[in-house]
Amino acid sequence: MKKFCTNCGKELKEEKECDCLKKEGIIENELTKKTLDMIKNIFKKPIDTIRENTKEENFTISLILVVFLSILSGLFAITLIKEMYDVISYLFLGDATTYYMGPRVIEINYGVVFLVAIAITFILSFVFTGILYLVNTIIFKGDANFKTIYSLYGVVSIITSAALAISTIISFINIYFALMILMLGSLLNLVYTYNGIKFIGPKDENKYGYIYLVAMIFYYIAMFMLIMMFILRWWKSSFYI
Repeated sequence: MKKFCTNCGKELKEEKECDCLKKEGIIENELTKKTLDMIKNIFKKPIDTIRENTKEENFTISLILVVFLSILSGLFAITLIKEMYDVISYLFLGDATTYYMGPRVIEINYGVVFLVAIAITFILSFVFTGILYLVNTIIFKGDANFKTIYSLYGVVSIITSAALAISTIISFINIYFALMILMLGSLLNLVYTYNGIKFIGPKDENKYGYIYLVAMIFYYIAMFMLIMMFILRWWKSSFYI
């Protein structure tokens, strides 16, 4: 009677154990090592790291990195809104815990803030990749596919994640200094993303600036619309008479 592996379904011959679990373990270890090396090297050799990791096969790693970025965005959003809320509350009500506007009351659900920030960040990663794919590959005839471009987004996101982590910690001391750090990290992200276009764009380097400019214009428009949509929905649900 034939025997099959209960994990992968492969036929077992001569009653030998299947090596699929071992292989999966090796793959998982390699994935972890590659991710950690990417995080370490992006600060030591940023351009080389972007060149080496802007590849289709790194799509899974990029997803992991973007999920991590999204969680950090959620944490920073909580600290930022809390600081802003405390400032407004102090200006209008002193030590009161609720900010009144006439007969209406704003109540902030920080759990919702956290989840919304995660959702916005994760969605925007695909929005930016989709826009850059259309501009680079469809309009300017670059040869990179969607997964390759998302890999570029993933490796560069490490810079933003580091800035968010530091900013979240610093925000407990000084929110303005925290915002400055986040802005500097965002600027560095922009620089590295532009440099990454040379690894996905067409052979004509004269087009890189236009690719980046057009992609960023549409991206910021999309980001503004998405954020405003969430804010308006929250604003309506946060007031009651």
